Formats: sequence, C-alpha cells, structure tokens
Amino acid sequence: MAPLTPRLVVPVDVKKQPWEQKIPLHNRWHPDIPPVADVTEGELFRVEMIDWTGGRVRDDNSADDIKFLDLTITHYLSGPLRIVDSEGIPASPGDVLAIEICNLGPLPGDEWGYTAIFERENGGGFLTDHFPSARKAIWYFEGIYAYSPQIPGVRFPGLTHPGIVGTAPSLELLNIWNEREERLAETSPETLKLCEVLHQRPLANLPTPENCLLGKACSLYLSCILYRCEIIRGGMKEYLTPVGPTPLHVSPIFEIGPVEPRFSEWLVFEGISVDESGKQHFLDASVAYKRAALNAIEYLSRFGYSKEQVYLLLSCCPCEGRISGIVDSPNAVATLAIPTAIFDQDNISSIGNVGYKAKTLERETRTKIEKTPRSSKMLERWKRLCRSRPKWNNGALMANMI
Repeated sequence: MAPLTPRLVVPVDVKKQPWEQKIPLHNRWHPDIPPVADVTEGELFRVEMIDWTGGRVRDDNSADDIKFLDLTITHYLSGPLRIVDSEGIPASPGDVLAIEICNLGPLPGDEWGYTAIFERENGGGFLTDHFPSARKAIWYFEGIYAYSPQIPGVRFPGLTHPGIVGTAPSLELLNIWNEREERLAETSPETLKLCEVLHQRPLANLPTPENCLLGKACSLYLSCILYRCEIIRGGMKEYLTPVGPTPLHVSPIFEIGPVEPRFSEWLVFEGISVDESGKQHFLDASVAYKRAALNAIEYLSRFGYSKEQVYLLLSCCPCEGRISGIVDSPNAVATLAIPTAIFDQDNISSIGNVGYKAKTLERETRTKIEKTPRSSKMLERWKRLCRSRPKWNNGALMANMI
C-alpha cells in the first residue's frame, strides 16, 4: 500500500499578510510562544511558509521595496511545533531532536525568488561600503534551475536553502543569548553597528507586543518543506560536547543530503586578512572572505556584468566559500569557488588565455622531449607529472623541469 500523503500542519496563503494567516505565525525565539500543532516522531509532515519579509518584496524591476523595507518586522516563522513520541510525551530539554528535511521547494504559482542588496542606511550588508545602494534581482525557476532577467547569461541548478530552522529556547538559554550579546554591544568596537541591527535579530530579543507579529521564515525562494523528526532522549549529554561554561553551550550537527549539483570546473578566488586600505588584521576570517568576494566581483565584472550584478549572483549561485587557512599568523585565508558552467560564456575561465598558452606549451614541450635522444625516462616523468597535476599547469611544470 502506498504511504499516506504527508500531513500539512502549517498551511499559508502567500496572497495574505502574515497576521491574516489561518494558523498564527511569529517572529521571535521564545519559550512562551505556544505550539500551533503536535507532530509525532517518525511522521512525515509538511510546513508551508511565506518569505522572511512577509511578502513585501515584489516581482518587478524596482528596488524601492528593498530600499524602504521596514526591517523592524521581519523573519516570519512557521510554528512552533511540539514533537512528541509514540506515547505522546513531548521532547524536553536535554533531548536531541534529529530533523530530516525530505524535500523543499516553492508552492505552485509562486515559483520565484530574489536576491537583494540593502541600502546602507537601511540594514546594509556584508559589502555595504562598496555597494551602498539598494539593488534587486528576481529569479525564476524551471524545475531545479534558476535564471534571472536582471543577470542574463546565467542559469544554474540550485541547492535550495532551507531558511531558518531551530528549536524554541528554554528561558535559561534565552538569557544566555541576551546576556552575551548585550555585553558585546556594550564593549565591542563595532558597538554602534551592532546596536543598529539588534532589532533585526530574533535570537537576541524578547517578544514584545510591538512588532511581534505572526509569520514564518524561509530562504529567498522557499515556500514548503517536508520534514521527519526523531527524539533522542538525553542526547545532548551523550552526543554534544559543550564548549562553554554550561551544558547549553552546544551547537547542532549537520549531515549533508544526497542531492547536489555536480560541477567539475571552478574558478577559485582567494582573500587574506588585509583590508582594502592595506591594513593587516590578525587572523580575521571575515576580512579574508570579504577580500575573496571582492576579488571575484572584480574579475567577473570584466565579462559584461556590473559589479552589482555579480554581488547579487554570489548571493544565490552554488558557489563554495571556505576558510582555507587559519594557522599561518597573521593571515587568515579564505577562498570563494564559483562553478564556470553556470555562465554561457566559454571564455570566463580563460584568464588571459592561460589555459590556451599552457596547452600550447604542453604540446611543444612534448614534441621536444619525444625528439630528444634517450628521453624515455624524462617522458615517463612528464607523464607522471601530468597525472598528478592540474592539466592547465602541465606545460609550466614541464618547462621548469627541463
């Protein structure tokens, strides 16, 4: 017998405002918010959601909705849901909740999303000093593929971001969050910026009647997630090692899913912890990653894209950002890898025709070796190098060897 259709526990109407939804939504992490439904562990269930702004971003070419977006009322969340075992006993503090995301995607008739640059005076962003003005790109979906009229020549299969998923905190954990972030706001050299954005941080705020509206969180183009949960009784003590003064100072563990786009060719951009003014920062991975992103933006803007278009693209394309070095004082090293197959330009990875020149040198060097008497050992060494090095670099390696 075929399995039952997954139960819809939180339905939404994307044409309605967050506070008009049939089942209450919220925008705070707080233990006093009551659950809207019970879910039994092992049950396959579906949760629908609206976008994090509550549907205030429009499918059009204007970025005015981004520029003037009220960021004091954001991050709408579906739930909370109470997870119970087969005997109806709910998960409790100290248990581990294993959550499997079985599927996710847009609701029918709502197959679009967006990436945006926020105005410096209204939220800003990671590179706000370089991109102070609001911009927006709309993305449309063709199955698993996404494309944007605002960034032509790009199409890619995506790993959809599941948005914000978490467990409601206990009062003790909520107090830990608020106390440590309050200390940071009072002592950090970035105090002013942190205070300006604290109102946007649901994790840092208590729910108050003002702005505590109903809603749900999602990524840029997410409308529905299919879940299954398991309760591991006492799992925090057994599986999670606290890194901090209390047993609550733990972090979740993630397992990568079986579905992913497959790319074989990448452009990788590097950044170190030296900022744009030339100032050295000590092992600052944020500065290093910022430099890697700026290097990528600068390079890709040479192929007909504006820097704003590249920045919007990097917000959603299947790129890979990594901390590549954190031990070589004083520099942290970050890298940003971008798959070249997402572009319809064949020459986007031929940096100064390096690939062509290397292959030409490779052919010329091979001919030279094969015509040289008693060169069999050298040729064998050449072949070993070819097998152990990236192909585009073989010519240069062989030239050095000769």
